[in-house]
Amino acid sequence: MSEREKDKLTRFKPELPDQGAARNTQEGGRGMITFPVNLRDVNEVIDFVNLANKIDCDVDLKYGSCIYDAKSVISAMLISAAHSIVMQVHADREDELMIKERFEKYICA
Repeated sequence: MSEREKDKLTRFKPELPDQGAARNTQEGGRGMITFPVNLRDVNEVIDFVNLANKIDCDVDLKYGSCIYDAKSVISAMLISAAHSIVMQVHADREDELMIKERFEKYICA
């Protein structure tokens, strides 16, 4: 098991998304920022993955109890048709505004 997978297992806390609201869960100096997202077509998935790869923190997509790597096109394509996808970003709280601005068009209101 890789270090990243171990890290995800220790950070995982089940949570229900609030529509349009971000959640911060403080964990060891870094927070987990979550937003409900909607990926409607292939071009949006590719653009979303490119944006996720440009930020220097872990970005995951959660659907039900499964967590997928948001920096992987294949992972994002697997769940793009789902209606209740939650983006989880493991970053400092100061980065929340930057993340919200970058992913603004994908965040559900």
